[in-house]
Amino acid sequence: MYIYIGGDKVVNTADVAAIVDTDSVTVMKSSREYLSRLQREGRVAVAGDGLPVACLITGEGVILTSRSLSALSQSVREPRREKSAI
Repeated sequence: MYIYIGGDKVVNTADVAAIVDTDSVTVMKSSREYLSRLQREGRVAVAGDGLPVACLITGEGVILTSRSLSALSQSVREPRREKSAI
């Protein structure tokens, strides 16, 4: 399965450790420090325009997205990939 995060970007669910609301990430000091460290290391990506509402935590870092998230199965993803390649 894949998670659609906006535009033509998707993330494989196998790569996602957690999905949290961005408000909850900024509440705890340890979470803020973790996010700040990842930012300094260049491991924070932003998907979409506007204020981020969701935070996807992966093995590679964090993805902040302003989109509400939805799951896509492989059967849905393939036709979209083919269409975007045209």
